[in-house]
Amino acid sequence: MAKSLYEILEVNPKASKEAIDAAYSRLAEKFNPEAAENRGKSDAVLQYKAVREAYGILGNPDRRLNYDRTHPAPGVVVRPSYSYASDLDRAPPFWNLQRALVAIVVVIAAGLLYFRIEHDREAAALERARIAAEKKLAQDQLAAEQEKAAQDFIERRAQQARAAQEQYELRRFTQEVNRNEREREYAQAAATRREEYEKRMDEQRQQAQERAAAARAKAEVAELERKMRQREMEDRYRRPNVYVIPDPRQQQ
Repeated sequence: MAKSLYEILEVNPKASKEAIDAAYSRLAEKFNPEAAENRGKSDAVLQYKAVREAYGILGNPDRRLNYDRTHPAPGVVVRPSYSYASDLDRAPPFWNLQRALVAIVVVIAAGLLYFRIEHDREAAALERARIAAEKKLAQDQLAAEQEKAAQDFIERRAQQARAAQEQYELRRFTQEVNRNEREREYAQAAATRREEYEKRMDEQRQQAQERAAAARAKAEVAELERKMRQREMEDRYRRPNVYVIPDPRQQQ
């Protein structure tokens, strides 16, 4: 069921002109499409238009009287008078060319206002989307920078670990080389000492053999000389009247 003009203005059918004016001011401010809380709301535009149309009729005493006659409220008795009926008969029709042009202008203005509101809403949505995209891009860049910093830190730690491992291996290799060199020197020195010892032993053995050979030769010579002296003495003892005077040098 369609609302009456009094219901649209939220007033009683018996309300005074001042009450209607106050109700219109309150509702016009409440449903004003230019207000921030009503932007993008098509219902507010329609209610604002309905409030203006209702006030355009109820705010005019003659038009209100005509409306009350054609749309009587329940419990309200309208008593026609001759002068009012004569005025109504002589009144021109409501929709004339001027009012039609005004209504068209109002509709066009309302359409432009609606499109403007829609455009502003879309622009606001695009702005919010742009801000959200920029925020997400900044977050992605921050995350990428943090990930890169973490990777750089890990790479530096890995390089430090590799450098430390290389230094450790180099020290171990150097120690191994030095130890091998010392062992080789010790082995060479031991071999040299062993060769010298063996050479001295060979020389000592050779000298001992030479001394033994010399001693044997001397013993043989002595034995031979002894045998020769004994033979000479035996030969002397066999000859008669021959005195042999021993040589003291031979006795020694």
